[in-house]
Parts: sequence; structure tokens; C-alpha cells
Amino acid sequence: MRDYVIALYIRLSINDKRVESNSIENQRLLLTKFAENMEIQNRKILEFVDNGYSGTNFERPAIQELLELVKTYQVNCIMVKDFSRFGRNIIQTGYFLEQVFPLYHVRFISVTENYDSDKSKNNTGGIPVTIQFLKNEYYSRDLSQKSKSAKYSKMQKGEYIQKNCCYGYKKEDNTLKIDEPAANTIKLIFQLALQGKNYAQMIKELYHRKIVTPKIYKQGRKSQKDLPYHSYIWSTTTIKRILSNEQYIGTYVMRKTAVKELGERATKREEKDWIKIPNHHEAIIEKEIFEQIQKQLFHFKIKDIKQREYSLKGKIYCGYCSHTMQRSKHKFPVLFCRYSEVDNNLPCYHLTIIEKELEEIVFQMILKQIKIIMNTKQMSNIDVQTAQKIELQKQIKLHQQKKKIFYEEYIQEKITEEQYRKINLELTKELEPIQNKLEEINLQLQHSQSRNNLQNQIEKITENTPFLLTKELVDFFIDKIYVFKENRIEVKWKIEDFL
Repeated sequence: MRDYVIALYIRLSINDKRVESNSIENQRLLLTKFAENMEIQNRKILEFVDNGYSGTNFERPAIQELLELVKTYQVNCIMVKDFSRFGRNIIQTGYFLEQVFPLYHVRFISVTENYDSDKSKNNTGGIPVTIQFLKNEYYSRDLSQKSKSAKYSKMQKGEYIQKNCCYGYKKEDNTLKIDEPAANTIKLIFQLALQGKNYAQMIKELYHRKIVTPKIYKQGRKSQKDLPYHSYIWSTTTIKRILSNEQYIGTYVMRKTAVKELGERATKREEKDWIKIPNHHEAIIEKEIFEQIQKQLFHFKIKDIKQREYSLKGKIYCGYCSHTMQRSKHKFPVLFCRYSEVDNNLPCYHLTIIEKELEEIVFQMILKQIKIIMNTKQMSNIDVQTAQKIELQKQIKLHQQKKKIFYEEYIQEKITEEQYRKINLELTKELEPIQNKLEEINLQLQHSQSRNNLQNQIEKITENTPFLLTKELVDFFIDKIYVFKENRIEVKWKIEDFL
């Protein structure tokens, strides 16, 4: 007789640990006792525990494991202390109770709320249970809001330090301490700015002094040994942000960004909504020097500048150092490798290409590939290969029928075992090359069909007149474009198998 599987689901969030009755041990004791008192033969009890997980969503390892078993009909009953242990979201929890569990014939029991789906005819218990769902969801939201309020209150008092601190500082005992090697670099950058150096000159100075970028520094790779040359090439943006960062004068800045919806990228808040705490930590730069820098011509303020979409965007790389090439914002744009600007000994020093010329080269290369693909007609090949496939399948079926006939004759003792083995071996030997040929034809047919589909896709992309180099066309054909000196380029195609 098949076991009746009862799954005990136990969940404890960080905030639930304050309530003794919600402890894992108490939930386990309550559910085990209830399950043992059920008048069910051959019961098998399984336990699933999510410790430290919120009930506002179902991204929990144990619940996911349990739901996988439900989908394979390996669970008969799920038991929880109360609905909030299973989930605090009314829509998601209701979906499982009303749709999923009835579909897989799973009984659901909430012990303290006296709910049993077998007795409630698979509904969610009516108005009382719905009200309990809403209470659970409100409790979770209220708790989240209180947690945020407490954090913001600590921010205002200067008691809260974010996990990641800016370059030049390190976090010790929940306070910001100066990180001397990085702080010296910060001082150097401000000193160069006071001397009237522009960004290009600063980048060269940092490179020649072999000072690693903040990204490399935070990775703990501070040594000059075995580091590629671009580890010392700073970006203009990084220097601009350092020169405008108030944290270097001892002001702690928080809440600069916000996430409106879960899964979306953070957006920058208006400066009036930031939290600023003056004299929060030891300054690296004197306030007077900082204010003087802000008044200089190259004062930096981030703006949301929409860049013009162009057909080769994100595809062009330096053929020497493999870094993305930059695009100048001129009337006639030029693509250049910024990693070459700091050292005239680098192989890509002064590597540039006019965008219009590159587009023309790439366009002509794509046209050649289109011509190769479109001039190879595949329909006749597909027809021939399909006919061959059908014929081979007929031969295989005929051999299998012969095998079956001789096996029946052997069972009926019309032929001896020795005769049967001999005939079966001969048929198997005849069948093997036919099966191999069928596999070969299937591969050829698959390739022909793929090529035919490719031709149809190309016809669709190129049906517009006049035929131009578009981003859609580039994205379809090209993975990367590597640029070398004298306008030599190499293209990594996305569809190399068909060229």
C-alpha cells in the first residue's frame, strides 16, 4: 500500500525570532503532534524548514523543494502552524490554495486557524481566512516600513554606515577610517586639479606613476606585479566623481539613489532628497580646497545625456587590447581607443577610425555574406533529403518487421535458436549502415532547414528599400568588430556555421 506523505512546512523569519511561539522547535512540536494524531494509516512525515526567510514571496529553498514534490504527485498533505508560515502575500498564497493544490490533489492544513482544505471543499476558508491573509500582509509591510524608518533615523544621527564605502576610506567598527594609500591618491588628484591639469593630463600622470584604478584597488590587487597595463588607466568619469565627492571633506552622503520597483535599476534622487551629515568622519581634503575646485571650469555634474543610437554601437573593439572603442561626439564621429592615450609605446597608440568609413567597410562585408547565403538555394536540397529520409525509414521499418517475423517463428518453434540467432545477426548488420545513413541525412536536413530559415530572416530584414546598414542588420550578423591600424578590421560573425 502506498504511503500517505505529510509535509510539515516550518518557516522562521529574522523578525519572527522575537516571538517564542514561532520558534522552529515550537512549530515542529505542534505539527508533529497534530500529524501523529491524524487517523491515517501508512503515513510518512517529511519536514521542510526555511530559517531566516521572509514570507512576502516564495523565493525560499525549502518551499521550492516542497513545491517540486507537489508537481510530481509525491505529497498528499501540507501542514503549517498558520497561514503566515506558508506565505504573507494574499494573491500568491491564494493561488496555491485555490489552484495548484486542488490540481495535484494536495490537502492543506493550517493547525492554529483550524483550516483543513478537505473539510472546506478546497476553498480558502471564506471571509475569516481572507481577513487573516490581509492581516498577515499588512503586518509584513508595516514591519518593512518600520525597519526602513529605523534605518533612516540612524542615518540622520550618523549611526548607520553603508556596506560599501567610497575609495579613500575603509570601514572599521561601523565607522569610516582613512585608507592611507588610497587617500594619498585622492590628495594627488586634487593637487593636480589645483595646478590646472586637465583630465587627460591627470590620467597620464596617474598612469606613469603606476597607480591602479579604484576598481583594481578594491579587488586587493595593489601590487604592480603581473597587472595588465590598463589596470593603471583611469577614466575621466572616475576622476570627475572624485573631485565632486563631498565625502572627502568629512560629509557623509546617503540616499542618493532609489529603486521604485523590485528588479528595476536604481535611479538618482534629486540632491534635496539626499541625507548629508557634515563632520561625520575625518576629512581627506580641506573644505576650502574642495570649494575652490568646484569653482573651476571643469566642474563636474552628471547629466542624463541621451546618446544617439548608431548602427555599430556596442560592437567595436580595439584589435590590440580588446577594450571597447570610444566614439567622439563630433559632426563627423571618430572611433578611438582611449587606452592608447597615456603611453605612445602601446600598440594601439593613436588608433582611430572614422565611423563613416568603418560603417562602409562593415556594410560591404555584410553584403558579401548575404550574397553567399542567398545564392545557395536550399529548397531542392530539402526536397531530396526529405525523400531520402522517407526511403531510409521504410527500409528500417522493413528490417524491423523481418526481425519480428523470425522471432515469432522461433517462439513457435518453426526455426531453431541457432537459425534465429544467425538470421537476426545478419539483419542487424544490414540495418546498421542504414541507421547511420539516416542520422547523416537528418543532420544534413537540419542544416538545410536552418539555412533556409536564415534566408527567410535575411529577406525580412532586407526587404526595406533603400537597403541600409541598420542596427537590426548588424545585431543579426555580427558579434564583435575588431579594429586595427590602417583601417584593417576583423569581424566575429554570429552565423559562422553558414558562411
